[in-house]
Amino acid sequence: GWKLIAPTDSSSTKKSTATSSSSSSSSGRAGKSQQQLSRSNCNVLWVDIAILHDFFFLIQPWQCINHFPGMCNIARKTRLAQNLEAMKNKFPTEYNFYPQTYSLPKDFTAFGRHFASDSGRGGKSKHTWIIKPDGGAKGKGIFLTRDMAEI
Repeated sequence: GWKLIAPTDSSSTKKSTATSSSSSSSSGRAGKSQQQLSRSNCNVLWVDIAILHDFFFLIQPWQCINHFPGMCNIARKTRLAQNLEAMKNKFPTEYNFYPQTYSLPKDFTAFGRHFASDSGRGGKSKHTWIIKPDGGAKGKGIFLTRDMAEI
């Protein structure tokens, strides 16, 4: 079954539609939630709070969880781009599988130079660029462009 680990304030808990009849909810942060989790035999833990480092180590080998410590390093677009670039600098052959990426506004000057060198008449790029907001979800805010004025 499922187990929802939620904040103590029920007004801030997100509603979940993917729970089974055997689901239960745990309140509190460290004490009671950790005790319940350590005795839990559910397969999936849906964590609706900022995951605590100690909390993560109570998960049993067969259990799945929706968040884990450090996941922002791969789940946030800007952090993923920075980490891929760092790895590409150390291992250029192994990390040549992703397209040129710029984190705006930090890399706007370099992006502008690349865009200008790639542009034909009218300042339009020959290539289509994918623009994604860093904190977006569910495709919101993503758009394609060849025009620098749209960025």
